Amino acid sequence: MSLMGALNSAVTGLKVNQLGVDVTSRNIANAGTAGYTRKISPRENMLVGPTGAGVRALPTTRDVNFHLQERLRSEQSRSARLDVTSDYMSQIDQMFGAADKEGSISYTINDLAVTLGSMVDTPENAGVRAAVLTRADTVARQLNQMTTTIQGLRSRAEQSIAATIDDVNGALKAIEDLNREIANRTTGGQTTADLEDRRDLHLKTVAENLDIRTILRSDGSMTVFTSGGYTLVADRASRLEFDGQHHIGAEQLYSADDELRGVGTLVLVSPGGTRADLLKNAPPREGKIAGLLEMRDEVLVQAQNQLDELAHSLTVALSDTVTDVTGTDYTHTLPTPPADGDRFALTYLTAGGPRTVTAYFVTAPITDSMKARVPDPDNTVFVDRNAADPAAAMITAMGTLSPAVPTGAGGVIHSAVAGQLTVPTGSRNLIRSLTFHTLSTSPNDGPQLNVFKDGSPLIGTPKDYTAAIGDDTWARRGYAGRISVNTDLTADNTLLVRYTRDDGTESSLGDPARPGLLLDRLTEYSMSFSRDTALGGQSTSYKGTVLDMSRALTSFQGLQSATTKEQAIDQSTRTQLLEERFMSQSGVNVDDEMAQLIMLQSSYAACAKVVSTVDAMFDTLLSLKR
Repeated sequence: MSLMGALNSAVTGLKVNQLGVDVTSRNIANAGTAGYTRKISPRENMLVGPTGAGVRALPTTRDVNFHLQERLRSEQSRSARLDVTSDYMSQIDQMFGAADKEGSISYTINDLAVTLGSMVDTPENAGVRAAVLTRADTVARQLNQMTTTIQGLRSRAEQSIAATIDDVNGALKAIEDLNREIANRTTGGQTTADLEDRRDLHLKTVAENLDIRTILRSDGSMTVFTSGGYTLVADRASRLEFDGQHHIGAEQLYSADDELRGVGTLVLVSPGGTRADLLKNAPPREGKIAGLLEMRDEVLVQAQNQLDELAHSLTVALSDTVTDVTGTDYTHTLPTPPADGDRFALTYLTAGGPRTVTAYFVTAPITDSMKARVPDPDNTVFVDRNAADPAAAMITAMGTLSPAVPTGAGGVIHSAVAGQLTVPTGSRNLIRSLTFHTLSTSPNDGPQLNVFKDGSPLIGTPKDYTAAIGDDTWARRGYAGRISVNTDLTADNTLLVRYTRDDGTESSLGDPARPGLLLDRLTEYSMSFSRDTALGGQSTSYKGTVLDMSRALTSFQGLQSATTKEQAIDQSTRTQLLEERFMSQSGVNVDDEMAQLIMLQSSYAACAKVVSTVDAMFDTLLSLKR
């Protein structure tokens, strides 16, 4: 090798080591900087023809395990969802309180039952009667306030989704711009390492809000997809839109039918203007948005269902007028027409044991959605209350069940006279119970009492609660936010005791019959509750008293909150461990960088020594000519 070749090799070594020192110094300076990954200054042997001619620096790259990074994004997305759900579930649990602890809804209802017990002992005591109404009002107001809280949380989730969408759109646009610059620099042979770090920060923003997949292309740009396969960024970025509502009520729910939808939906708009409703086609499964949607459309809706069912059951239990058909002549004439929500319950013996079938009288049209509003949809029929002959319509409907209820003269129930139901004589031994249920609307008619009404007296005249379940008349939805104490009782609290007996006589003010029945309806009267409360699981209905249900609600929410919190903690630990693993491979280790700096310093000094040696050798050559 000539002296010029040696000098050139040494000079290239100086330049490459200078670049290495620059990269190492930036690594040290950015140790601990969020999103910064360790940079490497790669080099290769520089050839001139077949002969080495020094060293050449290649574009600076990152020391990143892309597979590990993709896993980390997935874990961060799941952590973000669980953090959201844990936060909301904790607030729901605090609202319901601990079972039978002061401030919880179960404690408040139990307090009402205790006061009713005092009224059973001293029905003539005006102070005790006033206390009963005060406790009943406390129950109603607490249910009202809990509904306000739940709908406030749903509204907050709606607003949070809107704010999050803005963050995601900003990140997607930034990724588009960075993709373009990275591709241009890659084509020109320039380093893109710092731009890739910046892009990863925006990808993290997207991943924390949506579960995504990425594909790295040959020019260094990156394509980003949703987990459902929709493209978020390719050559250009798509845009998310959300038509959120400023305020949400209990009646406003998500539906795939835009005409029925009462809350915002998530639409992806491609650069070409094509629109795709993600909630209809491929809703997010992880990320903050998925957690907010789960709260808005599932968890908080379920909590509202539980409150509404509690308010509904409390009202129905106290005001249910039960006619025992087997206690008379096994014949019952239906009202003309039955009220929306009236029901017939039949329990009869089959080869497999007792079977209970219920017929609900509803306002047409009869739809499949009604099945979700009753405790036992498989053994329930719905009858148009305005049918020409509701009794005959009920008999026909019972014949459509699987297995069909034996009807007609040879069955367990028959309608030989228009508007009338009869148990044939030969089947009466098979009947275990046959009852007709309707809600009392008068405080004077029988011992049952409509303690609660539908609506606040502060904003209008409360109406009688109907228990209607028709699509346009479903009384239960949002009822916990509307329940109030019957103002007839607050005007005259003796109605808590006085009523008209079946024989037409008036009960005395000292008669404990009505207070006793009301107490029994709260603490002993077993009911089946709607499946949408999830208290009995997804396939069975919870059975118990109103007081039992109130305790079950608080226990249910406490367990849900604790479980979600544990999941969030476990996931946070998993994500943190993966972040530590990623940073141990791709982050900056100052000790390693200092060792690298010493090596570069030694290499630089060696190259400088070569230069000085060659310079001395040139001086020797030049001195020969003197």
